[in-house]
Amino acid sequence: MRSLSNRAALALVLAFAAGLAGLILLPPLFETRPKDIEAALDGNPDIRLTIAALRADYPQDYRALIERLAARSQGGGDQQALDREAAAFMADFMAAKARFVAGASDAQLRDVAIAYAGLIRMLRDRDPDLCARFVTNGMPGGAAPPRSVTVRLDRISALRIRAARAGESGGRPPRAALSPEDRRAWFARLARNDAASAALLAAGTIDRAPAPAQCRAGLALYQAAAELPAAQSANVMAGLPGGAIPAAPAR
Repeated sequence: MRSLSNRAALALVLAFAAGLAGLILLPPLFETRPKDIEAALDGNPDIRLTIAALRADYPQDYRALIERLAARSQGGGDQQALDREAAAFMADFMAAKARFVAGASDAQLRDVAIAYAGLIRMLRDRDPDLCARFVTNGMPGGAAPPRSVTVRLDRISALRIRAARAGESGGRPPRAALSPEDRRAWFARLARNDAASAALLAAGTIDRAPAPAQCRAGLALYQAAAELPAAQSANVMAGLPGGAIPAAPAR
């Protein structure tokens, strides 16, 4: 049996993560039986956490993914057709669940902030240009980051799925828009950590900055969010688009 390729696994993780990547064309899933496709997904360590979270928290959606890929494979779809099938499913799933992420617990959303900061730090150390593209526009289509990066993407995907499940299940009141107090606390922390990045963001010139400065600013934003008290960190993360630099917070 031919197994799911590493490139296909990367595409699945990026799609789950929502906002992290554009469409990546992937080799087809050659398996035609649902149980074989399931085994291929389970057998790839690069998406282990993502698949486990989807199966545990959204079993019906997990089963729908397996059946949809099996149907496309049985129908003889070519590579591009299968790419579109997988990407469309993931995009629809995350679009439907994205609004629930903001309803997760303080600890869950702070964990997302910590995970994003760790990912951006790794990208900074390995590829500043890719890091800059990631923090300004999301992971570019066709990118092929090393496995150490895909492992972090897998963790972020799983965290977001579990946060969506927690938010959808209820148990806490909806979060309001980010308060002026939370914005000030966030930006004050950012300025203490990295005054140059804070000034760049405040000036609104991040899009014209050199790649290392863009990368540094992205890290500073998420690191500052991660360092806030849990409730404030969660409030900041609830209003941030996944993986992209937002508008500078108000002073």
